[in-house]
Amino acid sequence: MTAQGTSSPVDYPAGAGPMPEISGVAVEHEFYDLPSGRFHVARAGDRSLPAIMLVHGFPQHWWSWRGVVQELASEAHLIMPDLRGSGWSSVPTEKGSYRKSDMAADLAGLLDAMEIDQIAIASHDWGAFLSQILAVDAPERVSRLLALSIAPPIPVKRPPLRSAARMYYQLVFSAPGSSKLMFRNTAFFARGLRQDVQQKRAFTHEDALVFARPYADPTRAQAAQLMYRSFVMGDAAALMKRMKGKRFTMPVRFVLSKFDAYIPPEFAQSALGLGPQVQAIVQDRTGHFLPDEDPAYTAEQIREFLLPAAKPVS
Repeated sequence: MTAQGTSSPVDYPAGAGPMPEISGVAVEHEFYDLPSGRFHVARAGDRSLPAIMLVHGFPQHWWSWRGVVQELASEAHLIMPDLRGSGWSSVPTEKGSYRKSDMAADLAGLLDAMEIDQIAIASHDWGAFLSQILAVDAPERVSRLLALSIAPPIPVKRPPLRSAARMYYQLVFSAPGSSKLMFRNTAFFARGLRQDVQQKRAFTHEDALVFARPYADPTRAQAAQLMYRSFVMGDAAALMKRMKGKRFTMPVRFVLSKFDAYIPPEFAQSALGLGPQVQAIVQDRTGHFLPDEDPAYTAEQIREFLLPAAKPVS
């Protein structure tokens, strides 16, 4: 079931607030009811154009692609879901709600609901992690995948300890009391998002606040804690075991950053062995939040790598 154009705050999940806009671009908003909850999808660009799905990371939502949409809305139809627990999608708070294989299955469920058999995907952070799981579990659904600022879920050679230490943030968000820190000081949370930002004018403190403010709601902050705690406390080990020996069958390109405060760029080299058509780039233009900091470069990657294989959806 789909409801379009919903704007009343009563229809929004905890902490979501009013829907942001993208200057100069018309955006349609749809809501799909799946067995796992209600999901928001933003769509921009003529539907007769080749379709690209854009999947955000933490702690963001569909609006993280705003600059990319401005770059590509005349060339592609852009489909931007909010993940479970993010943006204007449902925010479950039960234990086990944020297993990453289940969240990847949400993406497949949304493709079913939108009657899309196969699509090219550009994704960032957790969205890129989930999109990789989808590409391995249902390769017929993903024509090509652009994975930004993320490590593979398939086990690979780990970076040196000095680099792997960048991933300590997972323990921070998992720790008891982390949810209280989030909802009690959103300005501090916003500043933390920008700690490795190289293009300060492109990803401003006000932009970061758009993503941080929803976590002033304790329900959403608790969901964020569960997102990481479930991963650290068993989901990661189970997923790595299940993914061991898997390979990508479609073209995949990883784009990591030399300056990323969270994801070691050494993952680029080890990812190259994960399939016959896997590429990897380490760029020195941005920190972790590539789509926010350099939407023109992100759009260039999409234009070069994804658009040639993208097709319109009905």
